[in-house]
Amino acid sequence: MFSRCGTSINGARTTASPFGVFPRSIAVKKHSSAFPTRRNVLRVCNALVLQPAGDGNCDHLAESCPIPFPFYLKSDGTYEVGRQDPADLILEVPTVSGRHALIKVAEGQIAVTDLGSTNGTFIDGEQLDQMEAYPLKIGSEVVFGDENLCKFVLA
Repeated sequence: MFSRCGTSINGARTTASPFGVFPRSIAVKKHSSAFPTRRNVLRVCNALVLQPAGDGNCDHLAESCPIPFPFYLKSDGTYEVGRQDPADLILEVPTVSGRHALIKVAEGQIAVTDLGSTNGTFIDGEQLDQMEAYPLKIGSEVVFGDENLCKFVLA
């Protein structure tokens, strides 16, 4: 049995043990007494992640660019995608606009809105109309301006 969104123990990602059993997570909690007590902590991961899926090729650009990391979406929230602060998901690639797109997670649904970007936002190969929210489903690909460097799969 394997977790679909990974397993974390005390905030650190773990990999499956050869037996499919994970070690116990032990947390130390301070009490009013001088001696700490131990308790088992179980945290269930229900996070969605935008997993990078581009090939990393930046030959079409004048300069090299950093490869993006996975981006974890909390259960509810709004995230701005852009090339610089104050974006939540910063993609330092020239083909990504300063304020490129918006990702909204609410009540188990995810929507992506292109904020008028120069090079567009795409879901499963289809370009989004600007300022219109489109649903993003598990397994779908989303591209923010550059298919090689800024393509993600929602997992």
